Amino acid sequence: MITNGQFIGALTPRDYAADTRTRIETLSRELASDRLSDLGTALRSDFSRISVAAHDLRTYQARSANLSQATAWGAGLQTALDGMAGDLRRVFDAAPLTLSEGSAPDLSALAEVGAGAFTDIVSRLDTSLGGRGLFIGGLPTPSPLPDAGTMMTDLSALAAAAPDVTALIDAVDGYFATGGPYDLAVTSLPPNPVTFPFGPDQAARFPASAAAPEIRDALRHAALAAVLPEAGFPMDATDRGVLKAQLVEGLADGLSGLARLQGRIGAIEARVASLTESADANRARQETALADAIAPDQFETATRLQAEMSRLETTYAITARRSQLRLTDYIR
Repeated sequence: MITNGQFIGALTPRDYAADTRTRIETLSRELASDRLSDLGTALRSDFSRISVAAHDLRTYQARSANLSQATAWGAGLQTALDGMAGDLRRVFDAAPLTLSEGSAPDLSALAEVGAGAFTDIVSRLDTSLGGRGLFIGGLPTPSPLPDAGTMMTDLSALAAAAPDVTALIDAVDGYFATGGPYDLAVTSLPPNPVTFPFGPDQAARFPASAAAPEIRDALRHAALAAVLPEAGFPMDATDRGVLKAQLVEGLADGLSGLARLQGRIGAIEARVASLTESADANRARQETALADAIAPDQFETATRLQAEMSRLETTYAITARRSQLRLTDYIR
């Protein structure tokens, strides 16, 4: 027996175009968003491909971030060391003429240059990046190292107590040597170099530290020039000759040491640059792989959309013809 609901349903015109319109909306959305509308159905068991691509992408993104930090760290070190070399060169340029045996010593002028260089070098040791000190093992700033004024006060007192030029040189050297006041200050710094990991058992390690021999040498040579007027003995031509040989040679060695330190950092920078290029390429490749996994084929989607549009036009044309039929068309 036919119920009233079935009878009414039979008389209700069926919308044959509804499914087609739904498919057109879905395909249009996929073309606009470049993303599959039903990722789960489209990929079914192929989610492992997306998972692997997403995991690899996160790995390369983290690696690129660490390498970017390493690049900035190396650049910051090189800038500071360039400045230190310039500071030390000012003393190197002033020392020979001032300490020449045949000239009247103007130690105050050389001391002023030395004190300025010493202060500038100590200031550069406070260089930081993102709140982390470049020369203090990446510790948060401010630096735990003594300031330039405090160290110059100590060094001036040592110079005043020196009975001769040899004692003066030894006193300044001892201040920065192992077991000296400066050494005791830098023992609080992390013993290992600042490290930026970028893969299994792979990392960029920057050796620059306030405790490095090259930094100590730069400081002690600038300090020696700075405290000459404070010496507790009258300085004659022989003393100036000893100082000239010691200071000029020491300053030359100090400049060479800073250059070698910059060379070691430069080698690390070159390696980081090469790895950065590789990591960026891998990251871009994984981004493409992940996008391909979740994106529809644009040509295939456009073809299907065109087919659905043609089907809809055909459905509308058939519906239009049927709507014009009358009962008399069937009983003629």
